[in-house]
Amino acid sequence: MPVCEICGPREATLLYRVGNYPIVRCAGCKLVYVDADPSAEELAAYYAADYYRGKAYDDYEEDRSILTANFARHLDAIERSCAPGRLLDVGCALGFFLQEAQRRGWQATGTDISEYATAYAREQLGVDARTGGLLDLDLPLASFDVVTMWDTIEHLKHPARYLARAAELLRPGGSLFLTTGNVDSLYGRLAGRRWRMIAPPGHLFYFSPATASRMLAGAGLKPVEARTEGRYVSVGALVHALGVGRLVPRAAKRRQFYFDLRDVFMARAVKP
Repeated sequence: MPVCEICGPREATLLYRVGNYPIVRCAGCKLVYVDADPSAEELAAYYAADYYRGKAYDDYEEDRSILTANFARHLDAIERSCAPGRLLDVGCALGFFLQEAQRRGWQATGTDISEYATAYAREQLGVDARTGGLLDLDLPLASFDVVTMWDTIEHLKHPARYLARAAELLRPGGSLFLTTGNVDSLYGRLAGRRWRMIAPPGHLFYFSPATASRMLAGAGLKPVEARTEGRYVSVGALVHALGVGRLVPRAAKRRQFYFDLRDVFMARAVKP
């Protein structure tokens, strides 16, 4: 069974049970995680084409302009401290962030375990998207100026190993940026097991800024910032999350608005 990615084997308290997935909190560092071990085959099937159209998203491809607007804001945040250089996006999905980064002068590479997503990114957008987990791909050490994980770290079976690998791939002085849900946010605590981020087997870990900082530091990175992160979403994404998507006309679903429950944060860490 999984153990705490920060503390190792440690007593954990059961918080919720969602289907067959027990969700626990480490008694030591307070990291919240799914106390189960989905197989590689189970996860590969989970992230097939329907993940992006109907399962996790109403229609990821049709939300392209909205997603790209959010990615542009991410790049603005990156470029406040980093000039365009070599960038690695872990969990690149259909490649919209890679395309926007490339447009702004970055030499961008992406990875994702979804064959459907990386094939779309390569064939439809012409970006460098590689199929596989970061731990399995042969990438040059100390060669990237920036590594990004946008809404990715919560999906990983072994996030601490991924962060350690990312640290190896960063050049000295390079930065890692990530976004993820804040399990200790007011909304996350009030919503409990109904919090939108509690979604196994898609989401396996539930961080706070404190536990994310501890894991980043354990990977050899220096945490320098963590701040609340809002974003633009489509009406379709919202009604899909509420389970009422069929009641809303397709044209109305593409409307967008700014959404911030203050339950998502962006963190930045630097390789010394």
